[in-house]
Amino acid sequence: MIFGSIAFFCYACAVCYVVMQVKFPAYVIATSFVALWLGVALGLNYLGS
Repeated sequence: MIFGSIAFFCYACAVCYVVMQVKFPAYVIATSFVALWLGVALGLNYLGS
């Protein structure tokens, strides 16, 4: 659960930063960054195991 929340924090920060910098719709950026969320969560899970 902790790794998932850390991954969500990274996802939220990345989405907020990109939404502020690029003029794309937020739903396009948010759905494309789900892979980042999954990658961070699985990477942290792998390192924590």
